[in-house]
Amino acid sequence: MSSKQQTIFLCSSCDAQFPKWQGRCTECGSWGTVEAAAHTKIEKSNSAPPGKTARISDMPPDSVRRITTGIEEFDRVLGGGIVPSSLVLIGGEPGIGKSTLILQVACAIKKNTLYVSGEESGSQIKMRAERLNLNAGSLNFFGETHIETICSTIEKEKPELTIIDSIQTVYSSDVPSEPGSMSQIRSATVRLLEIAKKTNFQRKIQHKI
Repeated sequence: MSSKQQTIFLCSSCDAQFPKWQGRCTECGSWGTVEAAAHTKIEKSNSAPPGKTARISDMPPDSVRRITTGIEEFDRVLGGGIVPSSLVLIGGEPGIGKSTLILQVACAIKKNTLYVSGEESGSQIKMRAERLNLNAGSLNFFGETHIETICSTIEKEKPELTIIDSIQTVYSSDVPSEPGSMSQIRSATVRLLEIAKKTNFQRKIQHKI
């Protein structure tokens, strides 16, 4: 294993990287945010042992059952419903109804759901549910933006569905940038995917035992 220093140019607003300096970040459009930064490139030798492969044709069919919401258009977009241990990103312009949609989905499936919000209080979510005549009895509210705390809570509570509203408000203590930056979003997404796979794997093991 060897390492060498090299200079890259980093946008302080969105963490985009460039090989040379430029006045405007082409990723987020900010002016004067691209600065030189030292970067250590580590060249690793191929010392890891080889892994075991398997033929796709020899694998048994998966018995995963999708979680259907009863909202026909939503289920159709997801190919028939929500796949357990998967992440679904609901995107769109501010104010178009993303939070309203996911609240309707959470109430429709009637599963043990953890609603994590960094933007609204539990009272605000309850008021929206009442305004829409939704039964929110299966929802557990958690007001938090720290991703490590969120993942620990998910691992402890083991909800069947977790809603993060929104991913742009979540941050990790290990990432030195503001919430909503690309590096924070990437870090939070990786952690959430890991905990989704882990909790579902534990359920399968317990079910087989």
